[in-house]
Amino acid sequence: MENGITPESGEGEAALEDVAFLARSSNRLTLLRTLREGAHDRRDLREATSMSAPTLARILGEFEEYGWIERSGQQYRVTTAGRLVAGGVLEAVDRADAVRRLRPLLRTIPTDAPATDVDALSDARVTVAEPGAPLGPVNRLLSLTDGSESLREFNATSVQFFDESVLRSRIEEGRRTDLLYERGVVESLLSGHPELLASLIESRTTELSLCESVPFGLSLFDDRIGVSGYDRRSGALTVFVDTDEYEARRWAERLYESVRSEAMAITNPDPVRADSSPDRPQETPVEFGPVPLDP
Repeated sequence: MENGITPESGEGEAALEDVAFLARSSNRLTLLRTLREGAHDRRDLREATSMSAPTLARILGEFEEYGWIERSGQQYRVTTAGRLVAGGVLEAVDRADAVRRLRPLLRTIPTDAPATDVDALSDARVTVAEPGAPLGPVNRLLSLTDGSESLREFNATSVQFFDESVLRSRIEEGRRTDLLYERGVVESLLSGHPELLASLIESRTTELSLCESVPFGLSLFDDRIGVSGYDRRSGALTVFVDTDEYEARRWAERLYESVRSEAMAITNPDPVRADSSPDRPQETPVEFGPVPLDP
């Protein structure tokens, strides 16, 4: 031990210095990412990275000293060490960038919620409620809902019913709609929108089911998926994230089917109204049954 540093901790410090050297420069990250894709000469690298000749020459020299790249004639290529370093550091940087972009959504999700695939959502469109546009997330969700031929969704809030016409038009046009809602959402429909609830239950192209508590909203459209984040106190939709990435679709499909497998279909076809008045006869309660399997 020298100066209170063991060989293990000293090696760890050196490794951190290597990572910091690479990560604190966007030019270094860009160049290593480019070289990882294949061999290039300096002219190709300047065009691909938009670096000046002196900057490019300096970084190439640094990478050669670190043993991350090698030169063969006019071509530069990453070494095995360079590929390993690039993979680890670039993955960490990309993950941190995705977390930063998705921070408004991640802040709304409880820590015990199912894992959110941050990588699959890294390039997603993020719509946040702002002072000048408080309904931005709601309008984005409604726009995708209205424009999609099919819709599968689970949700913990009835916030989308700011515009009933979207769901009513889906029912009237016979577009396939599968909704998994928490009890509070169903009760909100029962008390505030009984005719809409009855229409949803009676529709041949709509399946309405009661699901367990969900930490966020998930919508599967024709060619996009969306994740809704809510204010935990008010229930207001504060952020909506949507993407058409294949891996995000796969993650959303798995999560939706997991929630759906535990849901109970609402099967009573009669219009129901919430009315606790002792002078009014009690209506037939909402009835539940197992969610039918897809044909």
